[in-house]
Amino acid sequence: MQEKFDPLVAEWLSFVKNPNFNLVEKCLKFAQILEYPDLDVEEYIQKIAVIGKSLKESISDVKNPTYLISILNEHLFENLGFSGDNDDYYNPKNNFLNVIIDKKSGIPITLSVIYVEIAKHIGLDLRLVGFPSHVLVKYSEEMILDPYGKGRLLTVEDLQDLLDRNYGGGVQF
Repeated sequence: MQEKFDPLVAEWLSFVKNPNFNLVEKCLKFAQILEYPDLDVEEYIQKIAVIGKSLKESISDVKNPTYLISILNEHLFENLGFSGDNDDYYNPKNNFLNVIIDKKSGIPITLSVIYVEIAKHIGLDLRLVGFPSHVLVKYSEEMILDPYGKGRLLTVEDLQDLLDRNYGGGVQF
């Protein structure tokens, strides 16, 4: 049985396999293909760059990662008002980076993608981490952060609590 050719899928696969595009560009292209055909990808890349540049201008020459993360959290969550979308968590639009940038609230994965991208502007190399039913960010093995929880530094106990909430205490960290 031959599969039906779908031009949207072909376009997406071509784009996502291209190593010249970063994760943010791929997320925005995803939104453009699926829901927002008139989306100006470059406009949203610039919106993220503006946030990153304003963050960079607000810090001193201190390169301590704990300090930089605290300034990142203050800038993104207190000054700019980004937050987790507790009221409409399951809204499919929470999967689109452009929507999250505009409304300043989202789900763990979209907030984490933005968080990691903004952190690059101040020299922080953060990594996305898949966690059961959640997405987190890590700086090192010792620094696990939750952008959905306003960048809170998580302890082993916090990670176990996340598992307990999602799996009823049946999974050990």
